[in-house]
Amino acid sequence: QVGSAAKYFLDKNRDFFGVAAADLTQPVVTKVDRSYLVGFRQTLNGTPIRGANIRVMVNEFGDLESVKSFILREPMAPAAEFAQFDLIEAQLADQGITITQAEGQYYFPQYDPSSMTPVWCVLGSDVENMPWEFFFDPLTGQRWETRRVVFELGEVTGAVMGYYPDPEDI
Repeated sequence: QVGSAAKYFLDKNRDFFGVAAADLTQPVVTKVDRSYLVGFRQTLNGTPIRGANIRVMVNEFGDLESVKSFILREPMAPAAEFAQFDLIEAQLADQGITITQAEGQYYFPQYDPSSMTPVWCVLGSDVENMPWEFFFDPLTGQRWETRRVVFELGEVTGAVMGYYPDPEDI
């Protein structure tokens, strides 16, 4: 229900945010203390755009607390066509990579919106259980890029007290 309300809010304010509800994925709702974080990914013709998202925080009473928007206004890119995944899957299996996630998406090979192009994005781990991310040509299956994933920290425990951003109160 909170996801639908957030989507309605975003659609009602589409001129401000630069995206309509139809260009967003289904919401992912996460409980955070007594509030709800509602996250959407931006899509272009149904294909997710890497890194383009909008997050809405709603409190327990249904009031809007905050919005963070990383949206690409009026995205333009070649049509997303994706060949069968079998070729990519076989390449990675031959290298001992266990695939944990694969998705056709748009990404920015040059970190510039004008470079947006379709890509197969694959997450996996090697024989030493180290996480990797791979980007492949969506039609030929040729590997374009390999990235070592460094945000997999595992379990983080502890307590933080104080009020950010006051550095004297942390």
